[in-house]
Amino acid sequence: SKKPVYHDYMSIYQKVTDGIRSLSYSLNPPDLESGISDGIKKFFLRMDQVSPTNFIYEINDSKSIAILVDTTKSYHLYRIVQEFVNNSLKHSEATEIKVRLEVVDNRFEMKVEDNGNGFDENLTIYGSGLQNMKDRCRLSSMDFDLKTSLNNGTMISVSFEPDL
Repeated sequence: SKKPVYHDYMSIYQKVTDGIRSLSYSLNPPDLESGISDGIKKFFLRMDQVSPTNFIYEINDSKSIAILVDTTKSYHLYRIVQEFVNNSLKHSEATEIKVRLEVVDNRFEMKVEDNGNGFDENLTIYGSGLQNMKDRCRLSSMDFDLKTSLNNGTMISVSFEPDL
């Protein structure tokens, strides 16, 4: 009668390890293992293959980016990009989504934009995704800016200067 007990234990163990695996996957996307530039590049290449939408990335000075952007910021930036892409694919009918990462005058800047139908910022339908992005920026001391209007696409910019 020991066998069923062992079996139950194994299936519980399996569930727990699966849970931990998916949790750690979501906490630290494998894409980020070699930094934010590489992570976003991988994400965009993958999206470009599976989506009719055109995904374009531009990364200027990945060395400086690697120095400025720590693990926490990388994680939040990656999630913000995912959120933007998600919203864009779901609502905007965009044919193109672009991301640009660069360092200008020692300031890191990430811009993500689509050429979709934009939206009225006051409509709550976009509320939670937008709020998530803003929260992530606040949590990791980054500035968030959004430009959008009906039929003019949407652009977000996330930036910060290093703490001295």
